[in-house]
Formats: sequence, C-alpha cells, structure tokens
Amino acid sequence: MPRQRPTDDVIFLEFTRVHPAAEAWRKVLHLGSRLHFPRGAEILFQGQSGQAIYFLEQGEVRMVRFSQEGREKILWSGGPGTLFGETPFFDETPQRSTFVAAKDCIARAFPRRVVLEQILPSQPDLVLALFRS
Repeated sequence: MPRQRPTDDVIFLEFTRVHPAAEAWRKVLHLGSRLHFPRGAEILFQGQSGQAIYFLEQGEVRMVRFSQEGREKILWSGGPGTLFGETPFFDETPQRSTFVAAKDCIARAFPRRVVLEQILPSQPDLVLALFRS
C-alpha cells in the first residue's frame, strides 16, 4: 500500500523522550541556566539562531508552525527529560519552528560555549545521548 502524502490539514504529533543514556544530562544541570516559562510562553522563535540546547525538567513543550492562514500545527511534543533546540544549535541554522510551553515549564538552557567547551569534553556519554535524542 503506498504511503499517503501529508497535506496541510494533517497535524503531526511526535512524542519523544531523550534516550535513557541522556540521564547523563542530569549530572550537568548545574551548568545550565534555570528558566521558568508559563503556559503559552514562546521559548524559541522561528528564525531565531540556535544559541542554546534546552533540557526540560518539568512541564511540556510543543514545537509548532503556523499555516499561512495562521492556524497552529503541532509538529512535536516533549515532556520532562526531553532535549530541544539541538538541531539549530549544531547545524548553526535558524529555528524553523517555534517552541511553546504547553504547560508551565522549568528548563535548563545550555549556551553553545558551555556545551562545546565544558560539557561535551568532560561528558563523552552525552555525545551518544545527543545522537539518540
């Protein structure tokens, strides 16, 4: 049976969690800035440069895009233990979507310098965790 092509009317949901190996992120939470986002807050904006990776401690985050008619489409959703913002961080490209707090959230933001100079050199297990996220 051939696969159907998605249309603009289809809303895609992908619920992901960081691979269990990414529990290693909990060892480095102290290196990230603790941020609180109330429900509905935009955390990352479409077009924004990827200057940090985020680890969600509490809450739910959704990656959304808006149609030309202004309709919100949910592309991805993640809960506690989820990493987000890593693609534009490593690709050094602008965000292609917006990340919104679906519930009140507490996240840790890890700036590029901290990730590349402190975390990855001292925590090689996180490299594997990133590939699996």
